[in-house]
Amino acid sequence: MSSQERGRVRAPTRDRVIGWEVADALEGVAIPMREWRSQSIKFQMLSRTPRAACQVDAVASLLGQVADARRHIERVAPHLSSAAVGDSRFRDKVRSLMQLERQLETTHRLCKAAAKSAKAYG
Repeated sequence: MSSQERGRVRAPTRDRVIGWEVADALEGVAIPMREWRSQSIKFQMLSRTPRAACQVDAVASLLGQVADARRHIERVAPHLSSAAVGDSRFRDKVRSLMQLERQLETTHRLCKAAAKSAKAYG
């Protein structure tokens, strides 16, 4: 008689439990990193063109979304176990959001400078 026939269920691994905990913690916020990174790259490329002045509001909006996601993670982190906070999936998500936020802040400054110079020449 096999273990499945006797009704035994295997306990989830520690890694899987941590994965569930991290996923549950991040459930309340949408973090579409690929989409945000793609938009960030597009804005970085546009910041070097005359159209940069038109992108200030769009960059600010995306920056706000990324900052909100980072703040949500910071609010959730104290309620996670130390194993979950130390887990690479969680740390990578936090690190990626912080890096993206810094990139967007730089892009936003460049677009604002372009808008300011466009007004001066306009």
